[in-house]
Amino acid sequence: MKKETKTIRLIYPQWQGANIVKLITEVENPNDASRGYFLGAQLLNFLAPDNGQETLTVPISTEITDRKVIDGVLDRDIIVRQTSAALDILHVSNPDKIVTLGGECSVSVAPFTYLTQKYKNDVALIWIDAHPDITLPGDIYPGFHAMAVTACMGYGDTKILAELPTRFTPSNYYSWDYATGNVKKSKNAKSNTE
Repeated sequence: MKKETKTIRLIYPQWQGANIVKLITEVENPNDASRGYFLGAQLLNFLAPDNGQETLTVPISTEITDRKVIDGVLDRDIIVRQTSAALDILHVSNPDKIVTLGGECSVSVAPFTYLTQKYKNDVALIWIDAHPDITLPGDIYPGFHAMAVTACMGYGDTKILAELPTRFTPSNYYSWDYATGNVKKSKNAKSNTE
């Protein structure tokens, strides 16, 4: 008998983890550039086929305040609150699978660490992105979206990490190598065929 699995559609329009103001100079109000991630999540929700799964939305602040770097992370306290809200939704819903439609890359942190805990670290992370998202607080760029993978592995800001249910074992991390078109495993990763 096949076990029923519960899949949810998590709309997570977080934009605070990115600071792309200097990259999109055409936008008259620079703060609107980063908030484009909020719109992007809504567009993804509209465009992605609805397969009847429950749709849940993480409450995200759209208010522009003075954006502050705290302990090397831009808008850190807002990200902590929104990460906590996302995890609350996941713990109440208790899904087996999560389709995350989001803003910037750090919206993957809560779902990945939730699933890592649920499946007792019997998961693999394949990160397909233009960059590996393995920076740390205090590096040259303070956007949390560039720290998503390291946060999943338990490295980074202590306040954000304190919200996460567990960490991802680095040996289960794979990334896409754009130069060769191949999937690369981390130095410590072991495949099922070894």
